[in-house]
Amino acid sequence: MLVPSRVGSLGSLGALVLLTASGAYAQLSSASVTGIVRDSSGSVIPDVKIVLRNAATSIERVATSNSAGNYVFLSITPGIYSLEASAPGLQTTQISNFTLDVNQTATFNITMQVGALQQTVSVEAAGELVQGATSELGAVVATKQVVDLPLNG
Repeated sequence: MLVPSRVGSLGSLGALVLLTASGAYAQLSSASVTGIVRDSSGSVIPDVKIVLRNAATSIERVATSNSAGNYVFLSITPGIYSLEASAPGLQTTQISNFTLDVNQTATFNITMQVGALQQTVSVEAAGELVQGATSELGAVVATKQVVDLPLNG
């Protein structure tokens, strides 16, 4: 008789864990950056060093493009960033002053030109205005808005 009771308790515990985990997923407060690195002929370029730099804190994250030319930065704090791609024998390419918002996945496909190592190509760009990768919604809430919220009770 004790066995069915334990099975019911374990089932309830399992359901509680699943509900809690799905609620935690809905509270994401980060962004991501992804893209493909290609040369001027459209061929993918592997092993490109890509640096993502936060404009406010100067904190940098570094990634390297894989054999398919893909790169990705996950769990990025929302803010204003710049992106720099460099590889031997290619011109350094920069994308400056783009904003990452909560739950945004920004895609920046980079085209690199053959050239001397000292040359830099700067591109001023904005991220996607419409989120096409997912149907999730997110917003940045200013400190003043939080402070001015009315409290019940």
